[in-house]
Amino acid sequence: MVREETKAGSKFNHKNLAALQTTGHKLIMWTGNAEQAVPEQQYLGYSENLQKAFGSSFHRFFVIPGLHHCSGGEGAPTDHVMKLLEAAEDWVEKGKAPDSVQLSNEYRTFRVCAYPQRSMFKGGLDNPEKLAVRDARNWRCER
Repeated sequence: MVREETKAGSKFNHKNLAALQTTGHKLIMWTGNAEQAVPEQQYLGYSENLQKAFGSSFHRFFVIPGLHHCSGGEGAPTDHVMKLLEAAEDWVEKGKAPDSVQLSNEYRTFRVCAYPQRSMFKGGLDNPEKLAVRDARNWRCER
């Protein structure tokens, strides 16, 4: 985390990323919600600080379901690195910022949304249409 030490404690220092933003670069960050090393809330706080400092013009943050530190995890997507790299490539080369990314493993597909949105199942609790919960098409991004 980028921080600036002061007598009153630590505070967010966006100056280290300002050059990245002003030169047109793009930043995609992610963490797993089963991360063991750094709590998800620290990443969320950092992402919120980036949003306050820069808006969403160059930064997207994704929380990957079931993912441990960098890889692995019960039921976690197995293609997250490649799919997020492809999303970054589309953003840089085609100007299409990723609001969501579809990930998968051998059992299901996932719709992962850029923070502060989150993935919500279209079928609701009762699921009257009997939508398949393991199909990313049956999920949408909401705030």
